[in-house]
Amino acid sequence: FLCISGKEKELMAMKEGGNELINGLFEAKLKDKQKSVVRPDNHTNLEDRSNFIYDKYQHRKWYSAEVYKKLKLREKADAAMNRHKNVASDSAMEEDFFAS
Repeated sequence: FLCISGKEKELMAMKEGGNELINGLFEAKLKDKQKSVVRPDNHTNLEDRSNFIYDKYQHRKWYSAEVYKKLKLREKADAAMNRHKNVASDSAMEEDFFAS
């Protein structure tokens, strides 16, 4: 059996829930007015784009643990993993990437 790390669970949840779900989690505290200013677009330079991604995922600047609980992402990721026959998960022992 293959053990899945926290980051692999994040990828699994992204696959199952899509980018919209993950953005909803990691941009939960980003107000609608701010989104058009803060989010990079096609014209955003590389440094600003990198800073946004770093703030979003590494610093979790707009992340919400409350939204995480409401979305039940852990359960969704575990259910997705259970659909893959060669994957084992021990939720109690693995770090929960989203909950921190």
